[in-house]
Amino acid sequence: MFYRWWVVAWLAFFPLISFAFSDFAGYYHCQGFDPYLNKKYTGKVTVYYQNTVYGLIMEYDTGEIYKGTGGQYSPELMSVVFQDIHNLKHVGLEQYTFAANKKIMQGFWVYLGEDKLGTEICEKIS
Repeated sequence: MFYRWWVVAWLAFFPLISFAFSDFAGYYHCQGFDPYLNKKYTGKVTVYYQNTVYGLIMEYDTGEIYKGTGGQYSPELMSVVFQDIHNLKHVGLEQYTFAANKKIMQGFWVYLGEDKLGTEICEKIS
């Protein structure tokens, strides 16, 4: 009897949890520092819904273009795995934190198997 009550309560509460998360979808202008190239960069990141996760297209003035998939684990946090569309062996991980104003996301990233941490800050433009 308790088991049935708990399942019904959880199912009733679950939609509230799902819709409490922030909306990362949109277009962002980004600036960052690439420790592998030892230089600053700019670019555009597009975040869109892809079923229950986010899809990302990351285009930078360095000529690099990455495709990513992101999962949101709290209202402020999205973790992304990304891959260079020109070199599929070039894979990395980025963690974005959403600012309280919901217009800025800040990221720290690293390439798989490497030992330097890059930084990025992106402002929502639409």
